[in-house]
Amino acid sequence: MTTAAKKLDVFSTTSDYSKTPDVEFCGYTIPHPSEPKMHVRLQSRQGAPADEALRSGLTDLRNVSKHIEDAYRKELQAFKRKSRKK
Repeated sequence: MTTAAKKLDVFSTTSDYSKTPDVEFCGYTIPHPSEPKMHVRLQSRQGAPADEALRSGLTDLRNVSKHIEDAYRKELQAFKRKSRKK
């Protein structure tokens, strides 16, 4: 996975968390672009365990990523079939 793709995944993750009712804040920083590290801060509302919000958000992200991958592969196959017919 490219660095840009990783950054996109992280941005999507933080955006998804921000929409979750139990999450007050979610953000990330990348200390240095040449290091494969990032710092994530997830702040949940009082009474809502942060680990549950994290797991839920990651599950949602996995499902969205799978849907995008499936749709991409389907369209790519259709494009290749169409290109061969020409």
